[in-house]
Amino acid sequence: MLLSLGQGTNDGGNLTDSSAITVLGLEQDASWIYSLDGETWQIGQGGTIELPAEGVYSVRVRQTDRAGNASDLITRTVIYDGTPPVAPTVSLDVDSGASGTDGITGSGASVLVGGLEPGGSWDYSMDGGVSWKIGEGSSFRLADVDGAYVVVVRQTDVAGRVATSNPVQFVVDTTPPPAPTFVFEGDASTDPGARIIQILGLENGASWEYSIDGGSWKTGAGTSFRLPADVRSSMVISLRQTDLAGNTGPSAEYLFDLPQIVIRDGDGEFLMGLGGDDFISGLDGGDVFGRLWRQRHP
Repeated sequence: MLLSLGQGTNDGGNLTDSSAITVLGLEQDASWIYSLDGETWQIGQGGTIELPAEGVYSVRVRQTDRAGNASDLITRTVIYDGTPPVAPTVSLDVDSGASGTDGITGSGASVLVGGLEPGGSWDYSMDGGVSWKIGEGSSFRLADVDGAYVVVVRQTDVAGRVATSNPVQFVVDTTPPPAPTFVFEGDASTDPGARIIQILGLENGASWEYSIDGGSWKTGAGTSFRLPADVRSSMVISLRQTDLAGNTGPSAEYLFDLPQIVIRDGDGEFLMGLGGDDFISGLDGGDVFGRLWRQRHP
């Protein structure tokens, strides 16, 4: 007699994904019995043994012909696994992007693979399934080249069944952004509260910070900030930005002179108010107002 399983594996051919075991070589009109644990025996019907649940069984079968002659005992260990594997999960070990879950990283990160079954194998693709590499352990490293990678992971269980993850895009960005620049807006010569610094050169989605005269860094909002009213004529403005991948770029320092009031009288003489609290009176219809300001690198 022989015991025929469903789909076997290289595990000695003892693993099956089917609950039915076919008994081959039964003689006509012979009776047969079987045991699933080596202790409890049941009378066989037809030519099939039905396994009651997933697990490991020590299957034993013996038949007796019409003359009462009993055959040798047939024994086989059977591993029944009828549950297909689940699709693996993928995630970055370090998602340094702005949200922490946006799939953008600046660290050349590894991809963690979850949901792997013991004893199975798995492979992965970084180009959407065009090419595949054999996986080891429970992670793999993304390429050390900036760009977008479409990751797919598939696993094969010991019964030979395959489950594939959905494609997930990860972006590697290890390049720091450049330092922002700025332009001065408003009319600080007449209104100290109108000293507006407009930030330029921000990357899409980036955050930014500013510092005045070497003070602590302050987080910017929008694309501008207002200078303090007590700031006088000259100052150093420092700017830096952090991109979506978490890369903080270099800071740039700008030596900045506030706009100054410039008055030209009817005789062509110039007078300049150097502070925000200067007062000049005695103006007539021939006076001309203007503003001067300078922005220069140290």
